[in-house]
Amino acid sequence: MNRLEIKAFDKAQLALEGVYSDMERRMAASPIGNCPVELTSAFVKLCLAQSCGKCVPCRVGLHKLASLMDKILEGEGSESDLELIKSTALVIYDTSDCAIGFQTAKFVLDHFAAFKDDYISHIKNGCCTADFASVPCVQRCPAHVDIPGYITLVAEQRYADAVRLIRKDNPFPAACALICEHPCEHHCRRALVDDAVNIRGIKRVAVDNAGTVPAPECAKSTGKTVAIVGGGPSGLTAAYFLSLMGHKVTVFEKRKRLGGMLRYGIPRYRLPDSYLDEDIDCILSTGVEVKYGVRIGKDYTIDQLRSEYDCVYLAIGAHVDKKLGIEGEDSEGVISAIEFLGGIGDGNVPDFTGKNVVIVGGGNVAMDAARTSLRLGAKSVKCVYRRRTEDMAALPEEVEDAAAEGCEIVTLMRRNLYKSGNISVETEIFVNVCSGNLARFNGTDCGCGARNGVTAGEHAVFSGNFGCEVSDHTAPFGRNTLRLKFGGFNLLTDGNDYNITRNDLFGKIPADERKNDFTLIEKCMTKEEAMQECSRCLRCDHYGHAGFKGGREYKW
Repeated sequence: MNRLEIKAFDKAQLALEGVYSDMERRMAASPIGNCPVELTSAFVKLCLAQSCGKCVPCRVGLHKLASLMDKILEGEGSESDLELIKSTALVIYDTSDCAIGFQTAKFVLDHFAAFKDDYISHIKNGCCTADFASVPCVQRCPAHVDIPGYITLVAEQRYADAVRLIRKDNPFPAACALICEHPCEHHCRRALVDDAVNIRGIKRVAVDNAGTVPAPECAKSTGKTVAIVGGGPSGLTAAYFLSLMGHKVTVFEKRKRLGGMLRYGIPRYRLPDSYLDEDIDCILSTGVEVKYGVRIGKDYTIDQLRSEYDCVYLAIGAHVDKKLGIEGEDSEGVISAIEFLGGIGDGNVPDFTGKNVVIVGGGNVAMDAARTSLRLGAKSVKCVYRRRTEDMAALPEEVEDAAAEGCEIVTLMRRNLYKSGNISVETEIFVNVCSGNLARFNGTDCGCGARNGVTAGEHAVFSGNFGCEVSDHTAPFGRNTLRLKFGGFNLLTDGNDYNITRNDLFGKIPADERKNDFTLIEKCMTKEEAMQECSRCLRCDHYGHAGFKGGREYKW
């Protein structure tokens, strides 16, 4: 017993781990607008702190690089210092003993080549050339919507004005409130503090509480006519803005209804028709004419359109599935995800009652096809993917939701062969995601309802690309939990910390309730919750940040 020793946690080490955790969060947020020279200097100093000091190039060279960069940042550098930075980094890269040295040097060289103008600007002007036109969320939004603006309007419960502001750049506020992948949140500067603002959720609050918001008045007629081929998101967006400009717009649509992939590629449990129709009705209210059931090349030719209209815009979409190039993919019972989801959008709903369905692919479309199959009564749904779960192209929450609803995620699949309408599978390693347990098989029981390559399912839905690879990496899949604590207090409670899932965060109907029908699964925040969420916005547009100075008094 005299040899038994109980050691307390080292407080200094715990504090240092906290520093690394905060650093990791800030690096993951990586908001735009920061000076690249300052970031490079900070990285060099971090690597210098990690150096063992064994070799001279790393111990002395990195210190020299950090000193030169500080000199430039302080406005005391010269162009000869730039050449010294480059030559020093080259020596470190060629002569250091380990990766700490040569990878740091490579980072400096790569960034020196990419941001040389910023180094020169610091020498000549005392600042970098970073002249960002807006804040990170607006910059990352594909439509460059005024996100801080509509967040402020929602905070003041001016929901109709918020929708009007969104439509200034994006005529689909209702659709995007439900299905947007929200790249704006990926670089939200609030993540430097705790977590990104729920921007898409705030947009949903504006849409649900705004009522009917009429389109703005169109400009005076220009007398010009425009033909738009395709009534999907691209075609309707062009039609909306061209009509507002005063042009006469005609949309030619092959199908019976407008919407394109929004209607024929996204299941109703994610985007109900009522939300999509709300956006389309507003677009059509500007005077856009639509001709349904028209096939270009059969009913009209491009030459005819060019002769009858002043301008022709082609927005035909991407409605052709990608083939995998493997044996048996054209067999009976094998259909593409685009054909499958598109048929449902047209009202041709298949009956999968009692069927075993296999989905091939790991993207968002694969998750949509898998979850739709469950709602059509499938006995079992297995999503087969060639790599690991974390390598899937689908959003993590989409994979989590599919697993929660009962889809099995079968990963690390080496090869799929389709014979006479059935699926035979060869495999070496599987990860059964649904149960959260790791299971290894040696080519005997493949986990897909098959043994030694016999029938695995009655239907297969293709989605995405599929290869013939196998990885030795295996990892159990666990549902991601987030510990939410904002600004020193818990947002959801008044005292305690709780681990909650992403589903709890976004407010979704429980999986066992939602998987049986096509009811919208995502709940909307209350007005009070929305005001609380809006208050978390740091208002970078007003106060400025990093390379973006002056706030909204300047046009962006």
